Amino acid sequence: MIMKAIQGKSYTKNVRMSPTKIRMILNHIKGSDFRQALMLILLLPKGYKAQQPILKALWSALANLITAHSQDSIDLNSLYLKEARVDQGRTMKRFRPRAQGRAAAIQKKTSHITIVLASRETN
Repeated sequence: MIMKAIQGKSYTKNVRMSPTKIRMILNHIKGSDFRQALMLILLLPKGYKAQQPILKALWSALANLITAHSQDSIDLNSLYLKEARVDQGRTMKRFRPRAQGRAAAIQKKTSHITIVLASRETN
């Protein structure tokens, strides 16, 4: 039996975190199986605040895959992360008072997370 490849996408936009912090975790899970990616994220030290938005995007991609292909049988063991990337979003600009009447700019960066789950074709 030949099973066709199916995929589900998830876009999480305007996450209030810099892309560099999120990229540290995404580089660990890129290209891995779905279950392995979940375990890697959950077993990382709790200091990484980027875990929560990545998990949210991962579960959203799975829900989108199930919704889009509800008539097909989906094997969770054949799912893998086809694409996992983070792009920089808008930068919020704030100012902080400094000495002698000056102002220092503070840039609060945001991120856009893209995750694509796909199933491997089996023969």
